[in-house]
Amino acid sequence: MKKKFLLFLVLAICILTAWSNNKTDATSNSLHKSSTYKGGQLTIGVVGKAPVIHEPKILFENIQLKDLLQGNLSSKYKAVFIMKENLTEAATAPYAKVYQNSDIPFFFIESKKSYAPFIEANIDYNQFPDVNTGNYITG
Repeated sequence: MKKKFLLFLVLAICILTAWSNNKTDATSNSLHKSSTYKGGQLTIGVVGKAPVIHEPKILFENIQLKDLLQGNLSSKYKAVFIMKENLTEAATAPYAKVYQNSDIPFFFIESKKSYAPFIEANIDYNQFPDVNTGNYITG
């Protein structure tokens, strides 16, 4: 009797585990399909090498850091990405007011710092401590 009960219990656990794994796979597949961008045309300015994505409605346009000082970015872009190789220069004093007064968001890619060295003109990026939040993007 104990052997039959134990066999039944093991079989039930195996079935429940298999069912649980299938349900997780179905959920993650449906999430992936719904994460496709469905809005209108989206143009993002990128200082540095633009990321590669497969979304036809999202366009990346390469710009120079000095272009940020020209103003009127919101007429062309919905946001600006500043890539890792440009973070130190992007955190210098001339750009702090641009980030603070802009109508569009700025995102700092792969920065291990907080947003503080970018918006505070008197903070040196390299001297600011790493926060290591694990975030890929700071904005």
